[in-house]
Amino acid sequence: MSHKNKVKIYQNSSLKLKQETNLIILQQDYKEILELFQLFHHVYHLLNNYYNYFQKKIIQNKRFIYNTNKRLNYNINKSFKN
Repeated sequence: MSHKNKVKIYQNSSLKLKQETNLIILQQDYKEILELFQLFHHVYHLLNNYYNYFQKKIIQNKRFIYNTNKRLNYNINKSFKN
């Protein structure tokens, strides 16, 4: 296994962990906001704005994780072929 591949694997593994943690935090924040909207009906009209914002961010983060996973798997496979 080349040194370059080891470094890429390490970087992608670290990045994946960070992205997954960010996604979990974002999803928890989203759930918390939904609960607050249920408590405060007078600001319920703002729910759609928050829904759109969080859904875009969640989808974006999932795509980042998917791409990181692909890079990680590619580098792992490449390192074992050499």
